[in-house]
Amino acid sequence: MTSRKFAWGLCVLVAALWLILYGTFSVAFADTTLPSCDPNNGTGWLHISPTFVIDRTLFMRGRTDDHFVLRRSTDGGSSWTKVVHPSGPDIIHGLYFSPQYSQDQTLYAAYGGTGRLDRSTDGGRSWTTLTAPSTSAATVAIMAVYDADTLFLGYGQGQPGGYTGQGLFYSADGGRTWEYRFVGGIAAVALSPNYAQDATLMISPVAYHADGGVFKSTDAGRTWQPSRDGLRWGGDGATYQIIFSPDFVHDHTVFCASLWGLYKSTDAGAHWANADDALHPEHGPSRPSLTVSPRYSQDHILWANWLFPEAGQARSTDGGATWRHLPTAVTWWTASEVCSAGSGCRVILFGVSQGGYLKSFDGGDTWQCLEEPDAPPTPLPPAEVPEPATWLLLGSGLAGLAA
Repeated sequence: MTSRKFAWGLCVLVAALWLILYGTFSVAFADTTLPSCDPNNGTGWLHISPTFVIDRTLFMRGRTDDHFVLRRSTDGGSSWTKVVHPSGPDIIHGLYFSPQYSQDQTLYAAYGGTGRLDRSTDGGRSWTTLTAPSTSAATVAIMAVYDADTLFLGYGQGQPGGYTGQGLFYSADGGRTWEYRFVGGIAAVALSPNYAQDATLMISPVAYHADGGVFKSTDAGRTWQPSRDGLRWGGDGATYQIIFSPDFVHDHTVFCASLWGLYKSTDAGAHWANADDALHPEHGPSRPSLTVSPRYSQDHILWANWLFPEAGQARSTDGGATWRHLPTAVTWWTASEVCSAGSGCRVILFGVSQGGYLKSFDGGDTWQCLEEPDAPPTPLPPAEVPEPATWLLLGSGLAGLAA
């Protein structure tokens, strides 16, 4: 019996040591090199169709040879065509798709500085400049689009009264007419995935010494309630990113990011808690950004990028309870799904580096150039093992040896 206990304890001890070594050294010895990709693509930002799994459509905005360009790909980034957009001195700072893009081909272009807004209903082949709300808030417009006609538009990042026309506007006719829905500068706006039934949206007002934090509406923006219990809010704590869980109707989960960290609510915004304790336990300024897996209800995967105290990236496979640092310096992320006959559907992660546009099929552990054929299917990243569980396993092994 003693020999059996010894053998069992030795096996558990070896397993625990392997887990510790894997967690400690897998990142350190991972391939941290990134591929050098097609220089003709230039540099800039990618915008992913919300129906990418169907239409394989991407837009790229950026600069090539000191010229602003807008390009479209309908084959997942293997090839690109230049998109003709309205001429003028303004530069597109954001593209916003209708969630039903594969059917209605509608997207909006927001320009910096002037409040200008354009609309396309043919996938970017032609554009119409809309009569956007009049504003003197010299900032980039931000949008949340429910369908081809229903959209919210936010302007302004100054103090209340500092600019005329700043606030949140609503349109039910594709931007032809607008209604005020919130007065004051807006830094973020997001709609519930179930907006047609629950009429729920969240915003982040911005102004030094103003309320800040997050506000929530359950009647399409007609009335608002503070949603900031647990948030660091006020002039330096304003939220600049709000993301609803894809399965919000069931899990009631919402995420947000501010200068001071990532937060998570599992009760539709009634209460918030830090979601990045393992990354920044001191909760100093970190300026994070968050990407949520399109299959969050199944895989609970999140990705975080942050700037301070030093730039980095990490992945969580348990909704933010634990995190694993990733080795590559990819500066921007977004995620979608791809499906293929015989291999089912999987998550594809997009990123940008100095070497070009990238994609990953293993949760960000390795990357390939966007223009290359998709990598063969691989298993999802292994779940992070919480440190207490690892030490409990190690303790069991030692106890077995002692017995």
